[in-house]
Amino acid sequence: MRTLIPDDWRTMGTGGARRRIWLTGGVAAILLGVWAIHDLGLAFHLPVSVRYDVPTVIASILAALAATGVVRFVESRHLNRLVLSPTRELEATENRYRLLFERSPAGVYRSTIDGRFLDLNDACFRMFGYVSREEHLAHNAAASWFEPAERKEFIARLSG
Repeated sequence: MRTLIPDDWRTMGTGGARRRIWLTGGVAAILLGVWAIHDLGLAFHLPVSVRYDVPTVIASILAALAATGVVRFVESRHLNRLVLSPTRELEATENRYRLLFERSPAGVYRSTIDGRFLDLNDACFRMFGYVSREEHLAHNAAASWFEPAERKEFIARLSG
């Protein structure tokens, strides 16, 4: 099914392994970038020599990892609430409409203003005496009206 959001955004809001991989990758990329800029990049421009204390470096990496992980987790939850929930609601509404359209005992069709059929349900092609949907779709909706003047009036009301 077509969605309104890119796959990488959708992955962020999903559960399970895909979400953990996405969060871990984002955390690692941000962590390494920030750590490299702050701890390594600045040291190369200092007029004094700088030595690294390994336990302090490891502690700073772990602190940055924890902070970045929290930020990415909160960000993914926020995106899920703002973007993915309405999208899921829209998909659910589309599915309800599709089921109503397909399972309706009444003949229902959609057509363009010029009469070309876009879609119709099974009850519609049976009601008009066609053998299949494809056969019915090959005809023009204007031919289904008993009074062509009524169709013209209907189209005028839709257009106006």
